[in-house]
Amino acid sequence: ERVAGQGIKLLQDAGIGVSVGVRAEVAGEINSGFFKRISEGRPHFTLKTATSLDGKIATKAGESKWITGSQARSMGHALRARHDAILTGMGTVRADNPELTCRLPGMQDYNPIRIILDPLQNVSRETILIQTSKICPVWIITGPDVDSEYTETLESLGARVIHCEINSDGRINLIALAKMLGDEGLTRVLVEGGAEISASFLKARLIDELIWFRAPFVIGGDGLSAIAGVSLARLIDASRLKRTDILHLGEDVMERYLFKKREGEQ
Repeated sequence: ERVAGQGIKLLQDAGIGVSVGVRAEVAGEINSGFFKRISEGRPHFTLKTATSLDGKIATKAGESKWITGSQARSMGHALRARHDAILTGMGTVRADNPELTCRLPGMQDYNPIRIILDPLQNVSRETILIQTSKICPVWIITGPDVDSEYTETLESLGARVIHCEINSDGRINLIALAKMLGDEGLTRVLVEGGAEISASFLKARLIDELIWFRAPFVIGGDGLSAIAGVSLARLIDASRLKRTDILHLGEDVMERYLFKKREGEQ
């Protein structure tokens, strides 16, 4: 808004030659988070998952460490460093008690803000995320009606409690959340949750980019799927993606996809 094309005019008026559109597609991807926030008022959301070949993130018993090898996990940490924030849900917090930081050598100062969706106000004060919130920021997203003790306790430990609209099913309204995160200045958010969080963001059509790590083994139909049900009745309604990159990381493979816009979408 401050420039809106006037920067080019200033340069040209000063007699400086300006080339426009050089590698526009690449530049657009690099700046996609900024463009998304300016044009739509929300961050660019990247969904990241690591699965077996048949799309499972855990066995029937819930075992999930480690599905991918060390090279893939290092790449996952690098992804965290490229985002303003990393978002997860209470299911992942309870199951894995994650730290959600970038633990690559020399990259510790590139930790993203860590966001937890906690509509029922169940987050434990003993989790690693809360215990480290004074070292690396933690935002707790909960409903509009919050117990004062809940807020005071978490904020005394260093976390920030943010109120957000709740849907009729008791879950965070993701459209309202996306707008809120955009208002906070976030341009890129990495969604690194479980099957329900992934499905919710996909159903809300908020995911712009998908990073999928695949390990070379099969878990089977009784394993936990990476994405929960999205109530898809017709194939024509399925989101379409364009694979832009594929990278071999030891025995694992990382694929990067961009979501294609549907006809009529901005």
